[in-house]
Amino acid sequence: MPTAASSINVQYGYTIGRGEQFGPGFSTPVFAARGEGDLLYVLCRASEYRPEGTRITVCTVDEEYVTTFARGVPNQGPHEFSFDDGSLVWPTAIAFDKDWNVYVSDEWLNRISIFSKDGDYMSKWQERPGTGDGEFNRPAGLAFDADDNVYVVDSGNDRIQKFTKDGRFLRSGARLAAAMASSICPGVSTSTARAMCTLPTGATTAFRSLARMAGS
Repeated sequence: MPTAASSINVQYGYTIGRGEQFGPGFSTPVFAARGEGDLLYVLCRASEYRPEGTRITVCTVDEEYVTTFARGVPNQGPHEFSFDDGSLVWPTAIAFDKDWNVYVSDEWLNRISIFSKDGDYMSKWQERPGTGDGEFNRPAGLAFDADDNVYVVDSGNDRIQKFTKDGRFLRSGARLAAAMASSICPGVSTSTARAMCTLPTGATTAFRSLARMAGS
């Protein structure tokens, strides 16, 4: 059944940030999420040669610097990555639960790390690389539903998985994507939703689109 999509007129407002390895500014920002109030959480991936720039920078929408956290390498200059709890290597996305705790996916570590809204490390989901239920191969996009369950784009396994906020597996697969599509945007057919999950890139794009609509 054909559906109509409303158009959006977007105009440039202003730019936030500058290139920085420490303090204010960003280093290869790959994701940004609006937190409580006017706080903006910017996920910086940096580069393989400058891992000290990999972090989450928190600022206001008016670019007032607040804090930085999840930095595994504290010293400036070339270093090896840190794989310790609370560190990031190849972070991909951020999502908030109802308490504004920060969930971060990392496709290198196949890990979901959890921080308080102030940046204190809280816990992680146990690393479970693989192809089985509840296992990951390069987790990408994240989103919470109204019941505080977490949807994770498992990009290397071409699927979306659903978990409780403490990491207990609930569901996975293209049927889950179809259910999300039918509940979030009824105009998307089941076959279309399944087609969206055929490729990692497609799955990530579809999931992020659905997540945006869920939050609107």
